[in-house]
Amino acid sequence: MQVSNNYNVPCSRPRHLALAVAVVAALGSVAAAADTTVTVLRVESSSAEKDYYNEVVADFEAQHPDINVEFEYLANEAYKTRLPTMLQSSQRPDIYYTWGGEGLRDQVDAGFVRDLTEPMRDGWQDIYPASAVRAFTLDDRVYGAPLYATVVGIWANTALTEQAGVDVEAIKTWEDFKNAVVALREEGITPLVVGGQDGWPLHFYWGSLVTRLAGGEGIEAAKMVKTAALKVSPLYALARCCSRWLSLILFSPALWPLPTSAPAACLAMARPPFT
Repeated sequence: MQVSNNYNVPCSRPRHLALAVAVVAALGSVAAAADTTVTVLRVESSSAEKDYYNEVVADFEAQHPDINVEFEYLANEAYKTRLPTMLQSSQRPDIYYTWGGEGLRDQVDAGFVRDLTEPMRDGWQDIYPASAVRAFTLDDRVYGAPLYATVVGIWANTALTEQAGVDVEAIKTWEDFKNAVVALREEGITPLVVGGQDGWPLHFYWGSLVTRLAGGEGIEAAKMVKTAALKVSPLYALARCCSRWLSLILFSPALWPLPTSAPAACLAMARPPFT
């Protein structure tokens, strides 16, 4: 998450403790007067997560009776659309959820985000893995705290994979996955479905590969080199790998313009082997 200027908060283990510390520490960083209201803007989450936040807020408000904490939730895509406008308005949240990378840099450059480097050094940073904090670090300054890490995987429809003679449990490498795709194509089965309307679901395929081929250091190094030098970098090998991958025609073109929820619905109806 992010603590704005009118600030960013994100979590690791132990989840119940780390998140509580992160939220409370962020709230504590906002100067409070009597009867202060602190607003927290968050992407829509599960009812269980909301219940947990309510418990954290109740504990915090009990310790700080002059501060009222209000959460506001927005659906994922609506959040991305409305956040830039809200940050420039009088309705700017005190604490908000955001993603790292260049989007965060834009928010920092615009003056919307508080520098949390010093507060983080006071024990707060110690509850997170260093790699998680780096996601919110720009030019050696920390502008956010990790909220959680998610697992991105591929779901398999075993009825279709078995029809093509593909053993899902045996897929361990990129070559194994490519062979599975070929086997599915030979059976007349489109191997993968993905909703590409919002763009970000597609990047996970590229991101998974670049992380394995180049790693974090390789990605950072690639930002600093000239275009010609990329031809000898892991990113060039990745581009060739993705090109060969797409040549297998493994995606269903009909689903590319659809939202993220479409592939899940298709999987529920037993249509694709992978999503």
